[in-house]
Amino acid sequence: MNICDFSAQKKAIWLKQGIAEGKQTFLGPFVTGDGTKAHTVVTTNGQIDEFTRFANDSTILLEQIHSAEFEDPIAFENHKRMEENYRVLSTVTNQDDRPFAIIRMPLSRTIFSTLIPGDYVYEYIKTLK
Repeated sequence: MNICDFSAQKKAIWLKQGIAEGKQTFLGPFVTGDGTKAHTVVTTNGQIDEFTRFANDSTILLEQIHSAEFEDPIAFENHKRMEENYRVLSTVTNQDDRPFAIIRMPLSRTIFSTLIPGDYVYEYIKTLK
């Protein structure tokens, strides 16, 4: 089946949520562990390919957050979301009614950068309501 040909699709899988940064740019800042307000840069708005990949018809790659990163509130929120998605994927089957092999991959750590007035991203985020 051509990957873009959905005419033969037999099933759809609905995951609960994507990574926290996916929509957060438009929802306001996160508060980091030290109380700093942090905005996320403009992202792809929570699309599934930010955290999950279907490697083939029986294998799914799903991001995972290591517990050493839980002091970062963004990472901790992503951990909760990815574990919920893991629970969903662990209970569904592929189009041949076989369970998926789920391979956990590390989610990239949050990169913090201080922006100042005049920076393109700072000026863009400042315009958001």
